[in-house]
Amino acid sequence: MYTIDDVMSRLTEWRDLPSYQLERRVDIFFSLYLSEALQKHFGMPFSEIVIPEFPVHQRLTKAVPPKGAYSDKIDYVVPAADKSVVVFVELKTDMESRRVCQDAIMGSVEKCSFEEILAGLVDIARKTKKREKYGYLLDLLKATGYLKIPPGLGKRGWLQALGEVEITAPEIRIETAYVQPNREKDSDQNVIDFKTFASIVNQHSDEVSTAFAKALKAWIKPPGLD
Repeated sequence: MYTIDDVMSRLTEWRDLPSYQLERRVDIFFSLYLSEALQKHFGMPFSEIVIPEFPVHQRLTKAVPPKGAYSDKIDYVVPAADKSVVVFVELKTDMESRRVCQDAIMGSVEKCSFEEILAGLVDIARKTKKREKYGYLLDLLKATGYLKIPPGLGKRGWLQALGEVEITAPEIRIETAYVQPNREKDSDQNVIDFKTFASIVNQHSDEVSTAFAKALKAWIKPPGLD
């Protein structure tokens, strides 16, 4: 019989391997507590809706975007409970995996309006072959109140339906945040470190939370160090 402690122990062991991407295996665990972490960080309540791998059109993130509807993915997007703010979050389980190019993408996102980002998303949806998946993503955004979607999206002419999508996101402020093992300097105001995240997880007494909080404390140290 295996327990969640066994899962976390295996993840902690495997993170020392050179090509193992821990953050791709544990993103679901972080997502469970992310709204609470953002509430503590920004001092305002956040929605329980967490959207992973959010696509941002490269015309907004690249100085010379390639032809076509290509996107850069942001690990999570989380709206505030009052819908006035949307936070774009990058997760890093290893400090060495933070890249200048990713920071540049996050910087570009901060300069955009959320209306521009949603318009870019609709453009991507027009050209995608993954219509069902993008339909589900648009439905999630409808649940946040940022989009009005015509009935029957996906059950009638896709392009016609997308032409009737209404973006209802004026005056939405965009914030960015990183969840990572440590702050590189005290001035990193947009960083939620693992010690802080673990303190939030520890407020829950279930077995998953207890095991995850323990693992987070182990992951503060760089891979390969006891």
